[in-house]
Amino acid sequence: MTRVDGHVVQGVIKSLDCARDVVFDCCAHAHIGGGEEEDEPGIELFAFHGNVNKPMEGLEGGHMSKDIIKAKNGRWVFEDLRVRLKVGDIIYFWLYVQVDGLGYRRDDQKFTVKELVGEGPQPDPTPVNPVTPEPTLPATCGSTLTTVNGGPTCQGKLIFEDNFDGLDISKWQYDVRIAGSPNNEFVAYTKSPENCYTQNGILRVKPSLLADTKDLTKDSLVLDGCTGLPDSAECTKKAIAWDILPPVLSSRLQSKQTFSFCYGKVEVRAKLPAGDWIYPELWLTPKDNWYGRDYTSGQIRLAMSRGNKDIILKEGGPDLGSKRLEAGCVLGLGQQVHKEMYEWNRQGAAWCDNFHVYTLVWTPEHMTFSVDGQQFAHISPSNTGFASLSDFSSVRDNPWLKGSNIAPFDKEVSLYRLLINVTGIGDFPDNCSTSLPSGGFHPKPWKNTGAKAKLTFWQDKKMWYPTWDGENSALQVDYVKVWAL
Repeated sequence: MTRVDGHVVQGVIKSLDCARDVVFDCCAHAHIGGGEEEDEPGIELFAFHGNVNKPMEGLEGGHMSKDIIKAKNGRWVFEDLRVRLKVGDIIYFWLYVQVDGLGYRRDDQKFTVKELVGEGPQPDPTPVNPVTPEPTLPATCGSTLTTVNGGPTCQGKLIFEDNFDGLDISKWQYDVRIAGSPNNEFVAYTKSPENCYTQNGILRVKPSLLADTKDLTKDSLVLDGCTGLPDSAECTKKAIAWDILPPVLSSRLQSKQTFSFCYGKVEVRAKLPAGDWIYPELWLTPKDNWYGRDYTSGQIRLAMSRGNKDIILKEGGPDLGSKRLEAGCVLGLGQQVHKEMYEWNRQGAAWCDNFHVYTLVWTPEHMTFSVDGQQFAHISPSNTGFASLSDFSSVRDNPWLKGSNIAPFDKEVSLYRLLINVTGIGDFPDNCSTSLPSGGFHPKPWKNTGAKAKLTFWQDKKMWYPTWDGENSALQVDYVKVWAL
């Protein structure tokens, strides 16, 4: 239920059947007092996101929002003491619940407050300005610009830590879906223990082939526990002619429902994967689409290195293979995408040969990226911000102008992606070739804009699959830590 300044708006779990399918039910009135809903076994998180008299834009956070990770007195309760409801108000909202590691969502919901029922006094009808109560902080707490889950924290505090002695579902959730826009990777993300598991204090995310269980050219794929849009191409796909099923299975972990922050220091100790056409994602993405979808709200890339031993371009240039590390940020408006990326090209050992400590320091003025304590990248927008980049000079109504100088990177992000990806559009340029174990080079088999890109990639399996080497082709993460500034 949702309690709003003494009024209870019931957005509660109505039933939980054996398939763990969650059905949401919202009453069409505001209720003062009661409205209790008992906890159900297996529920790990309940989220309510809503606006009063203002339609939601997609999955925006809303003026009333919070992720509840613990039942209170046997009930999953969201309270917002800032808002006063009256008869005739319309509440627009969406709901999310996680049960036994699986997420279920009900989008585009609304109801009209038709009556106020219950005991207790009616609220003062005089409108008041919303006031967000300040959380209680320790007396010795130093001030910081960092926020955590929308609230303040203390200077230098360790605000997130996972050493992966197991997979802690209070910190991480699986993002189960078939890959799509904007990169259209050739992957379906699952929660299979074959693709994601912990062993000896190390998280391992490892790719596998869907063809081991499906005919990519004839069968259908329906993802169990899909967290994408129900009954959409994110959750189900039928192979038709050259439009085959995604050839590769992997896993994607996120902290979106339990942990988000704005500004801080992130440290990840990890061993990057080896193998042709695969790459890791250690990324931070916005908790909500503050400025818009895809790259409009920005993406911070902590570390990325392609798994191919060597990659050369037809026109010449640096080796793009596993001796090259990239970090930075990606932002875009419409079809215009700008990558503010920096590279570290090594001689000798590849980045996938050993564990390294990857560090980001993110402030309102800049971002710095380091490896094993050595800084190699510094990103700082001009006095007019990222909105003034030449890539976006022709864009009208640039949403970043409404933010700070570092917008769109001035909103809370989540540890959205700890995963392995396989190919897709843009991360492997056209007209490149990969080195062969026997010597020489083999051209990249697909074109980024090709309609048959997935099929062409799959038909070249005999060339790339032998380079996938078990645990060496897994992203291995020792720990993730985040501190406040």
